[in-house]
Amino acid sequence: MELVPAQKQRVWKTPAVVNFSLGGIGAGFYFLALFVNLPGDGNWLPALLSSNAAWLPMAFLAALFKLLGVALAGLGFIALTTEAGRPQRGINLFRHLRRSWMSRETLAFFLFVAFAGLDWLVPNPLLRALAALAALFLMLAQGFILYRARGVTAWNTSLMPLYFLTAGLMTGAGLLLVLFPLVNLFTPLTSSLSFAAAGILTAILNLALWLIYLRTPDAAFQNAVAALRAPNPFWQIVGIGHLLPALLLAFAWANPAAPLSAVLEIVAGGLLLFGGVRQKWGIILQAGYLRAITLATPHLPRALGRIPN
Repeated sequence: MELVPAQKQRVWKTPAVVNFSLGGIGAGFYFLALFVNLPGDGNWLPALLSSNAAWLPMAFLAALFKLLGVALAGLGFIALTTEAGRPQRGINLFRHLRRSWMSRETLAFFLFVAFAGLDWLVPNPLLRALAALAALFLMLAQGFILYRARGVTAWNTSLMPLYFLTAGLMTGAGLLLVLFPLVNLFTPLTSSLSFAAAGILTAILNLALWLIYLRTPDAAFQNAVAALRAPNPFWQIVGIGHLLPALLLAFAWANPAAPLSAVLEIVAGGLLLFGGVRQKWGIILQAGYLRAITLATPHLPRALGRIPN
């Protein structure tokens, strides 16, 4: 017997979508941007101290690829404070590191900021590695926040942390595919990683998880994600946000010297960003249904059914 039907949660709204989207984009972007070969390894401070005129472009490029991800994740956290009842009490988050994934997300963000900021100021492989680990942990922590929301059917699935990781890397690759060709118009850079290949791989992994997620065999879950399985949102996410950019990137990757390859990468990067944000918007605002409250119907002993009238 259903006492209270499933209904949409009203606590997390658009600011939560912004936080989860920008946090994943920023962390994924930082992680993949580590493969960009910056001039002088981005070590601009010694150039400044030695009065080298090249310090300013070095500092700008280092900030673009080392601090932009941090800034995006920070904007996500700022957006989330607009939803908090008493944001001045945010420091209390650090009191619950042993049991709260929100606390762990906050810790991951602050470590990300600290290590990435120090690596921009004084480039060091150890700082870079620690910042990359913090970025990965930030993406996973955001996924665990939803996974641990046991009262929301479509969130409480073990796929959620891995989905957030692949979505963050996919959208991070998307942002790199937009920025890297544009920067190359003014300052030629190289990379030890093909961002087109990274975009294809992360799009395929994220799409595979998304399709498995939508097919979770549970009646309550299927009711919750019905809006995401409808034709329009399904093809917005799968077709426009995954398959189309993967095809564009495959062509650009196979024909790197083609005149339009850079344009195709930029367009594909924008579509990957759209696909990742559209997914998270759908998960939070369209599929965020609280579990129905039911009362088990008692079964009378079978013997009673054999009592004559």
